[in-house]
Amino acid sequence: MASRWRDKAYKAEAALDEGNLNQAESLLHQAVDAKVLEGFEDIELAELLSKLALIHLAQGKGDMVEPLLKRSLNIRQREMGDSAHGEVVLALNDLAAFYHRVGQYGQAEKLYVEALKVLMQIFGDDNKALVACLTNLAQFYRQIGKYKEAEEQFRQSLTILEKSGGPDHHDVGLALNNLGMLCKQQGRFVEADTYYKRALSIFEKGKGKYAKEEATMLNNMGLLYCSQNKFVEAEVVFWRAVEIYEKSLGPDHPEVAKRMATLAGVYFALGNYEKALGLYEWAMKTIETAKGAEDPDVQRLRGCVALCQRAIQKDSISSEEIGIIWRG
Repeated sequence: MASRWRDKAYKAEAALDEGNLNQAESLLHQAVDAKVLEGFEDIELAELLSKLALIHLAQGKGDMVEPLLKRSLNIRQREMGDSAHGEVVLALNDLAAFYHRVGQYGQAEKLYVEALKVLMQIFGDDNKALVACLTNLAQFYRQIGKYKEAEEQFRQSLTILEKSGGPDHHDVGLALNNLGMLCKQQGRFVEADTYYKRALSIFEKGKGKYAKEEATMLNNMGLLYCSQNKFVEAEVVFWRAVEIYEKSLGPDHPEVAKRMATLAGVYFALGNYEKALGLYEWAMKTIETAKGAEDPDVQRLRGCVALCQRAIQKDSISSEEIGIIWRG
């Protein structure tokens, strides 16, 4: 019987790799049923239940997710007894993330905090193992507008990472980016710029190893400058980001086109409508070739092209219409 449930579980993983959610769901249900027939509940069953819950979540079957995640958590807690254990942390985080997603913020916060407390019991309060939980909790607080609490968690995470890996470690750069985004969200632009620049400096020291992160930081800096109407500064960093994307992905990649479209928005804001139009048209055609005419980015860029054409003709354009430029 044990081999039967494992066989179904392996086949479910293969179906997931192929993007076949319905087949994976069916196979996991069969694996769970076969495991239950063994006559006892253990960590292996808990793992199956969690995987099945995540598939249901991806399918939009939210009403089926909570019972599975609760059952998985209960099994792990019972199996581990009174001892703190990483298995319990995983289940707590899964259930917290679900409550977060469906807007049950009180329940989500309670479980995120509980998961962090369990980890602290295992590792202490300054171990790198805490960083993922601290970041989850911080992102949760940021998204619900508890900025002070979010900053506390982000800062604790940064302190741990600096202590464990040194001030120039890759993960320190990621933590600095999180703090920069939080400051930007609150309008603390000078602080955000400081965090972004320090993170960029860390990624640049990788000499191309962290090209993706470097481009992301440049893009974030550009958006920060746009928020302050510093479009000349934004133009410089956006171009640098585009160059990195072109080098790593190729000049005709859809991601390059999306970044070029962001740069086009800067030229529109500067009143250089002809240049903005050329970039929007190129970006639209590039993404359309890769993803088809019905892709949402193609639809948005079609509107941007029309907006540029109207601006060149000196038509009156409302601020609401201009908003389409920054929705990408």
